[in-house]
Amino acid sequence: MIPKFQAFIKEKGLIVPVQEINFKYEEIVWESGEYKEVAKFEDIELLQSTGVNDAHDREYFNKDIARDIDSEELGVIEYENGMFIMRFKDSGVDLIDVHHDFEIIGNQFLHSDILEKL
Repeated sequence: MIPKFQAFIKEKGLIVPVQEINFKYEEIVWESGEYKEVAKFEDIELLQSTGVNDAHDREYFNKDIARDIDSEELGVIEYENGMFIMRFKDSGVDLIDVHHDFEIIGNQFLHSDILEKL
């Protein structure tokens, strides 16, 4: 799997696909329409793809919020101890074990109001 990244641009309140990551200058490059833009690491939250998809075949990224299709229980995708997990209010499970039972409904940066229900 080739890792994919998105970035939450704090100042703009946007999540964008990352085109390049420059570790030397600590910045990312992303496209805004027909232009390329640069954002410093300190101005973003970098979000890595998990390599697995939800019930609707959308790829999970770190910090996505998902809902169980049957029970409507909410969880947040987190990276912990070398693996992605679905974090619930009081517990967490390996994302690979439950990914098809959930659907992505947002992420913790743009939909913080949903997190209050956790």
